[in-house]
Amino acid sequence: MPSVALYGTTLGWSCEGFALDPLASLLAFLAPPAAPRPAAIRFILRPAPPGTESDPATEGLVPSFFHGIVQAYEASGGFLLWDRASRIHVPLDGSPLEANLVAPEREIIAGSTAVMLQIALTLALRRERLFHLHAAAVVHGSGAGILVVGSSGAGKTTTTLALLEAGLSYLVDDCLFARRLPTSGQIELLAFPREFHLGPATLAAFPRLAPLAGPLSARADKRPVDPREAYPERARAAWTPAKGASMAVFPTITGDAETTLAPISKAEAFGHLLASSAALVIGGIPNREENLALLRDLLEVSSCRELRLGRDALIDPRGIVADRIDREIARE
Repeated sequence: MPSVALYGTTLGWSCEGFALDPLASLLAFLAPPAAPRPAAIRFILRPAPPGTESDPATEGLVPSFFHGIVQAYEASGGFLLWDRASRIHVPLDGSPLEANLVAPEREIIAGSTAVMLQIALTLALRRERLFHLHAAAVVHGSGAGILVVGSSGAGKTTTTLALLEAGLSYLVDDCLFARRLPTSGQIELLAFPREFHLGPATLAAFPRLAPLAGPLSARADKRPVDPREAYPERARAAWTPAKGASMAVFPTITGDAETTLAPISKAEAFGHLLASSAALVIGGIPNREENLALLRDLLEVSSCRELRLGRDALIDPRGIVADRIDREIARE
C-alpha cells in the first residue's frame, strides 16, 4: 500500500485495476513518511461497477451539499460523493474511504474525479483537526506573513505571484490547512503543496513564468507551473501567524484604473474567511465549533486589508501590488 505524510498524518491507499493511479497527481508533492506507520486516512480505490452512474437519491439518500458537478449525500455516518459517474464513500469514524471510480475517458466532466478525491480528503482530514482554507500564504523577509483569501477569479494568484516576484517565500497559492498547536494554542497554517495553476491573463502579467507552464488543464483554461522550479529554495511548509506580523489580504479584480489597498473590518474579513471555508456550512460536519474558533483567532492576530486590483496591477503587478503591501507591512 503506497503512503505519504501530511504533517504527522499518514495517508495510505490501495489501487488495483487502473492504468494510472487516480490519487497520484493530487499527492505528487507529498513525501512518504519517514518511518513506517499505520495510515490514519486510508483510501480503497476500485474501478466503478455498473450502476455507479445512477443517482443515489433514487436509493433514498438525502442530498447534503454540492460543488460543481459533485453532489454529496448523507450516508452511513458520513457522506457519499457522486459526479454522475463515480462514487466515493467518506465515513467520519476513521474507516477507509471507498472510491469506485471510472476511467478518465468516461468522466462526465474532465477532471471531476480529481475534484471528488480532493473533497473526500478535505472531509477526512477534519477528523485529524486539519481544517481546509481556500487561500494562499506567503512570508515576508521580515518574518511577517500574508494570508491571501479569495474565491476563484478574485485575483488571489495574481496577488500571490506579485509578492513572490518581489522575493517573498510561499506556502501555496490556493489550498491551506489550519490547525491549533496543542502546546501553545497558536494557529499554524500548513501548505498542501502542489502546482500553481495560471490562467492566460495571469501568465500574460508574469511573462517570466510562461516558459515554465505545462499544458492546459483538462477542466479549465489554466496551465500548471511548478513553484519549486519558478521559485527555487523558497518553499515553506508552515507559518504561525502572530500579532503585529500577520496580514490578511482580500483581493478582488475591478475595472478601475488604479489599484487600492484599504483596511476592512474584522466582521467583513470573517465573512470572507467563512466563504473560503466551505465545509463549515455542511450539516453534520465534525469539529465545526473548533474550526470557527480557529478562524476568529486567526483574525485577532491579523490586520485586514481589501485589495482592489485595477488595470495597473496587470501591467506592473510587482510594482503596484507588492510595493503597496510591503509599505503596509512596514507600518505595522
